[in-house]
Amino acid sequence: MTIKTISTLATRVQRSALRSRRLALCATVNGPVSSLVRRGSPSFALQSVQHAPVNSSLARAFSTTDEAMDENRFMEIAEDTLHEIMNWLDGIEEMLDESDITLSQGVLKIDLGDCGTWVLNRQIPNRQIWWSSPISGPRRYELDAATGKWLNTRDKTELFELLQEEISDATGISIFQ
Repeated sequence: MTIKTISTLATRVQRSALRSRRLALCATVNGPVSSLVRRGSPSFALQSVQHAPVNSSLARAFSTTDEAMDENRFMEIAEDTLHEIMNWLDGIEEMLDESDITLSQGVLKIDLGDCGTWVLNRQIPNRQIWWSSPISGPRRYELDAATGKWLNTRDKTELFELLQEEISDATGISIFQ
């Protein structure tokens, strides 16, 4: 292989990497492909591309193993939970003039006007529901398989109990009866 051929090959690899960005991410071992080629080791550069580390989150996203089924099951449970919360809050919009409760693409937004806005959204890779509250701030919840309850990852408070408490304190309206 001549130096001109190596240079042409490196240029093509760089252009392809810029177009797709996937190669640029996978081919970086000790620096970009061009720096490996400049070191005079084109075969090492090509081997690096072939043996690039696998991104486990991408592999998980495209896998068809039982883990993918677990992910689908999590999505069902999380979506059902968000729908259940939305249903329990159904009448509160009529009681508070400036309130708006929406559920879209795994994100439940509970805007209660001057009382504050709560946001709950599913985090599929982590198998969690994330929560943002004007009272308690950000929190993360995981489903406890033994009890079927969503528990905070730090203090083990239950999602529904804390949501009921905070909304009741903020609005004076009792929910989740």
